[in-house]
Amino acid sequence: MSAWLVGAGVLLASVAPPAWIAVARPVEDGLVALEAAGTSIALALLLVSEGLGRSSLSDLALVLGATSLVGALAFAALLEREP
Repeated sequence: MSAWLVGAGVLLASVAPPAWIAVARPVEDGLVALEAAGTSIALALLLVSEGLGRSSLSDLALVLGATSLVGALAFAALLEREP
């Protein structure tokens, strides 16, 4: 097992606290936690792609990072409109 895969495992383990916050706290806190979890998962996928030597997974990680940001901004805009 390489250091890349160990780092990916550590990053995936760090997703548990933001997931708990997204479930247990108000929507505003959950949005921030979800954005942090999305970033951690994208970085973990990038480390897995480097550890396994598969460049197609790195493309997926970059797309996940970009769509995570866009999705969070869209959700925040919709949340702002709600009375």
